Amino acid sequence: MISGQSVTGILHLLNMTPVDWCSKLQTTFETATFGSECVAARTATEQILDLRLTMRHLGAPLDGPSFVFGDNESVVNTASVPHSKPHKRHNALSCH
Repeated sequence: MISGQSVTGILHLLNMTPVDWCSKLQTTFETATFGSECVAARTATEQILDLRLTMRHLGAPLDGPSFVFGDNESVVNTASVPHSKPHKRHNALSCH
């Protein structure tokens, strides 16, 4: 509350087993919940890509997509619909 930064919390599951987690302060200061949730979704997506690449290098077969679950409906809808565009430029660059 003192710094005004949001906290990102991410839990990665593999076969319903927790394999990685992350909880850290965001580096940006967002004035709205939507912006901080977009930053968290982008961070989770980057970590998923890294985790999938690591699993491929270890020889584990990866069948199917990875899923990202969020608690903010507007962020989930914006990220799910390809033709939707957030109004702020830095959010648009982060989401798509």
